[in-house]
Amino acid sequence: MKQKRPLIITIICIIAFIGAGLGILTPLMNYLPSEILKSLDISIPAWYFWISSILSITIIYAFILIWKMKKYGVHLYIGLTILNYLLGSYIGLADIYNFMIPIIFILILLYQLKKMN
Repeated sequence: MKQKRPLIITIICIIAFIGAGLGILTPLMNYLPSEILKSLDISIPAWYFWISSILSITIIYAFILIWKMKKYGVHLYIGLTILNYLLGSYIGLADIYNFMIPIIFILILLYQLKKMN
């Protein structure tokens, strides 16, 4: 018998698909006019845009696994979140507040882990 996906998992997956889908587009920030980037007072190395995009694609894969109720998807998402935080911290973009939503997602997913196979 196929296991029914809890509503909270469905909601988290939809939000994650949208967020990670937008994250794939981060390399396009490299093509913003320099005036906009200067007004935002950010200096991000070009390699970070591409790595962030690759991480977003992998996060989509993790959430496809979570959608299918696979524990491995949760573990993959946790690892990718840690990696994303470390990379963001390395270039000075990340602080703990940037990762409040992923932390909430992780806590909910860990609570639901026993329902996954």
